[in-house]
Amino acid sequence: MDKQQEQQRLEGIAQYFSMEDGFNGYMNKYRVSKILELCQGETVLDIGSADAFMAEALAPFFRRIVAVDGSSELIERAKERIRAKGTRNIELVNALAEDFATNEKFDLILLSFILEHVADPSAVVRRAAEFLAPAGSMFVMVPNAQSLHRRVGVALGMLSRLDDFSEEDKRQGHRRVYSEEMLRNDLVAGGMEILEMGTFFIKPLSNPQMEKLDTRIADALFEVSRDLPGLGSMIFAKCQPR
Repeated sequence: MDKQQEQQRLEGIAQYFSMEDGFNGYMNKYRVSKILELCQGETVLDIGSADAFMAEALAPFFRRIVAVDGSSELIERAKERIRAKGTRNIELVNALAEDFATNEKFDLILLSFILEHVADPSAVVRRAAEFLAPAGSMFVMVPNAQSLHRRVGVALGMLSRLDDFSEEDKRQGHRRVYSEEMLRNDLVAGGMEILEMGTFFIKPLSNPQMEKLDTRIADALFEVSRDLPGLGSMIFAKCQPR
């Protein structure tokens, strides 16, 4: 991987990307809920934090969060917002996931919607695991290629295969679309033992349509996904080093 090219690639994506905007902002509540449902501890390392909206949502529940992202623009954007709000337990670091280094160990490491972006996912997993405290865990989230909405997309002829890149995938710079088996393989190759894995949040409609739904309906779709394994729009995995 050419690190200079990767940096330029991330800065290009950052020009029009925010975790606050559109469907990302809409989904932040459910991603945070899944993390809090399955994870615990006092310290968090959020690798691939973008502009740190997830870190900010998690801040009331943890003593310290270090949020790392490869885009200087996204980090500067987050610094300005967090400084204005007076949040004191988030440290923001501009570094590629492959380059980040610290002697600190963390109770929880988040790889939230980063593995679909990086050149070598198992190498990023292996590197991130170096920063785990002895009893710590890693929590990974990626989009699900086999979700209900992708299946509908294939049936409508909008996608030729479940793992095709949608226009949104291309816009966000995705390098792959994950199945549960594919994620499991990357985590095992990265030296991890999977403790729990599944999908969450059923997404039956397009992103613009989803964003118009009443909160109660979205909450119900989050709960219903527990009864429909494999069809949720996102895959999660909780794991620890083997």
